[in-house]
Amino acid sequence: MIIFNLATDENDPLLAFTNDWIKAFHEIANVTEVISTHVGSHSLPKSIKVYEIGGGSLFQKIIAIFKLLYHGVRIISTTKNTLIFHHMSTYSAMILGPLFRIRGLKQGLWYSHNRDSFILRAGSWAVNDIFTPTKDSFPFKSRKLHSVGHGISVKKFDQQLNENVERFGIVSVGRISQVKRLDLLISGVFECGVNGTEITFIGPISGQNDLYESLVDLGAKNNVPLNFLKPIPHAQIAGILSKYSMCYTGSPKTVDKSAIEGAFMGCFVLSENVNVLEQTGMNEVWRIIGRVAPATISEQIQILSTHESRTDLRKILRISAIQNNDLNSTVGRIFDELSNNE
Repeated sequence: MIIFNLATDENDPLLAFTNDWIKAFHEIANVTEVISTHVGSHSLPKSIKVYEIGGGSLFQKIIAIFKLLYHGVRIISTTKNTLIFHHMSTYSAMILGPLFRIRGLKQGLWYSHNRDSFILRAGSWAVNDIFTPTKDSFPFKSRKLHSVGHGISVKKFDQQLNENVERFGIVSVGRISQVKRLDLLISGVFECGVNGTEITFIGPISGQNDLYESLVDLGAKNNVPLNFLKPIPHAQIAGILSKYSMCYTGSPKTVDKSAIEGAFMGCFVLSENVNVLEQTGMNEVWRIIGRVAPATISEQIQILSTHESRTDLRKILRISAIQNNDLNSTVGRIFDELSNNE
């Protein structure tokens, strides 16, 4: 298998998990090459060759296209019976996908975002199969689409839940952007009437200073304490999440990986997205509580705050999240589908 991705870097706060994907695929498919937009530090097997394409300025993007074309020609000239996997790499699927299709190489595209584009549609046409966590994690309908759950390495989240550790506050991990609807969380904390609830945002601010200022103003206006932390290395995120009572995701359609990671560590997941509640295992928690998940964030916080000490619910949540999103199971489903594709 040859993998195209956005980054191969264990220190990347947002994309470090892609290293786990490479290792998981390597165990079942013998990954020979990884071609990335960005390459940093990694501990991949020495048998895997890693190439950097680069990007950034217009000139650097032009150079990257030529590099992609070089690797594409090289691959179709030397490779037989090899699977190609584009992990969020729509450019490689669009530019090289047609070449690989002519060569008869089977290709899969992983995409989990609600953003549509010509590049995505062109890449989707070229590949054999498209994989996404849930049916609503992909922006348009396609007969090639397969909903396979998220793929997260359980090894990094295998800490046992410590019943003696007191959890406190709500956390949201990931890029601070408008699409995350972080203002709904602040308003929800204010409206729920649970005094003293702090919110912690962990992640880059995407250059939107006006958004940051509006969140700070909203928090001050509603007397909701806010903490903004810089991105945390992925290897440390499990320990950080284990300290919080709840985690929030506001993406309207996609299932953010951070919400599942929070569920792995027993954080009650707050979301208006029904797919998030299903995929993280929160629907099972609400079933045991004896309620249908409330539609509003404020009511979710209000009810879940009365179950803060119920470690049984947190363990059930963790088990459900792992069953739905274990990396090895997800990678296995993708590999089987690509291998059997005719």
